[in-house]
Amino acid sequence: MKKLLYLFIASTILFSCTTNDDDDSSDPIIGIWQLSSETENGTDISTSCERKSTITFLENGTTTQIYSYEDGNNCSTESDSATWENLGNSNYKLYYGDGDGETSKITFSQNNTVFSVTNTDDYNGTTYTYVITYKKI
Repeated sequence: MKKLLYLFIASTILFSCTTNDDDDSSDPIIGIWQLSSETENGTDISTSCERKSTITFLENGTTTQIYSYEDGNNCSTESDSATWENLGNSNYKLYYGDGDGETSKITFSQNNTVFSVTNTDDYNGTTYTYVITYKKI
């Protein structure tokens, strides 16, 4: 269940990433990013294996994600690719295949070397806040 939640959250983040229409090279999202933490209501729920996950955003508007997850006693990986678009005001959209894509607000910090995405879900009357943070490597 946690693996599915992690993949959903990572996908949501990835759907949020794009290039700047005016000058792709100045977009802070361009580069290689590694998962730093994944918190649920303020508690880090990521594992050391999951923190090996990376996202690469290229100037040409493509991205590659490598998801690391625990598979029994092993740390396994899966990869996926997409295209991304910077919608402005820190809003990014990621497109997989023929899908419509999903937009997310990315917050950059520490001189654009860290970004995070916050998602809030309500389940059975309880609000859950997820924050996924990546560091540029």
